[in-house]
Amino acid sequence: MSEDQVVIKNTSGSTAGAGSGDFHQYRSLRRKERFRLERMEKEFREKKENEEYEKRRQERLKEEQEKQEKNASKRKKKKEKLKLSKVKRKIKQIQEQLISAGLPAEAEKETQQRDDSSDEDEQPEKEKAEGEPKEKKEERTEETDAKRRKLEAEEKKEDQ
Repeated sequence: MSEDQVVIKNTSGSTAGAGSGDFHQYRSLRRKERFRLERMEKEFREKKENEEYEKRRQERLKEEQEKQEKNASKRKKKKEKLKLSKVKRKIKQIQEQLISAGLPAEAEKETQQRDDSSDEDEQPEKEKAEGEPKEKKEERTEETDAKRRKLEAEEKKEDQ
């Protein structure tokens, strides 16, 4: 039999008087019940402690994971920045070589345009959204060119 089950032996009827062994039986039953209750309380405490431990453990793991992700993103940004600076340095070297080789100023302009386009790639999306699109800038230059031509034509007419 398991320890949880309590079997009462030699029970006396309601009409019988208390015998010499009844107190000893009562005392052993009381002791068994006390041990059973202590064991139940101990199991409950252990279960509660294990749950609290697992909860704290999960929180620590979550915090650690977040910290690792944050550091990984920092490392990635630093690596990208270093790579970009190397590319810029290389462009600058090429530009200096072209200048020292005596190539026309157009080559300088082309390299400058490449630098400008790489700078635009670096801008965050928010800044790009705030700035004017290139299409509008081109439209404005076409409009201003058209107005300028119109004014020049009017001036020629007046001179003639």
